[in-house]
Amino acid sequence: MVQVVFVDDNKSYVEGIQEYFSEIYRDTKVQIKTYLITHSPGSIESAQEKIIEEKPQVIFVDLGLPHIDGCNFIERIIEKAQKYNPITILTSAMPNVHIHKGIAHYVLMKPNDYEIFKEIIELMLDFSGDIENVLSIEEKLERLEKENKISYHEKKALTQILTQYRQAKNDELNYDEIKEITHKSYGAILQLFYRLKKKLGLEKMKNREFLWILKKITFIRSVSEGEEDDK
Repeated sequence: MVQVVFVDDNKSYVEGIQEYFSEIYRDTKVQIKTYLITHSPGSIESAQEKIIEEKPQVIFVDLGLPHIDGCNFIERIIEKAQKYNPITILTSAMPNVHIHKGIAHYVLMKPNDYEIFKEIIELMLDFSGDIENVLSIEEKLERLEKENKISYHEKKALTQILTQYRQAKNDELNYDEIKEITHKSYGAILQLFYRLKKKLGLEKMKNREFLWILKKITFIRSVSEGEEDDK
């Protein structure tokens, strides 16, 4: 069972989410719950206590909650709960929300399309409990890119592969397709994967699994960056 929670102070927004997902995930392994935060501090504490008790795998939290921002809401839950590390997504209409990205796994700009929420939930199901591993690899990759520890040619080839995945998220890439988009030989592709896996500490990972990881990283980046790209 995948439990997903939405926390917001907009009543119509919360009701809309509950109605939309209750229909989609009826009689499935996905359970959706919503918590409406009012100007009463008690509603905040009540929502936090229920989340700590039920420990949902995914939490969507509005950044601009009454009396508390979404970041502090998440931090208090993690501090109070023991060994609980949910996937947290901040939602906000504020353009500078990127400063909070270290607190949450994703940042989504409002207004949000319910389909984006659905894609993230489906991603959780697809990962089959391996989400933290993929997110950890994505963070390592991002750090290597920022520190220029990936060469120009490696980064170019990686960008080409990720771009191709972004344009067709549901398709699987094979070596022939990778050869075509990167203009590299079969041997060069194997060397590329070897070098990237070594830098990421994934030397023992099979190339097929590594491609699967790249596909999921592509989706993560498309979700976290897509809202800004559309502007």
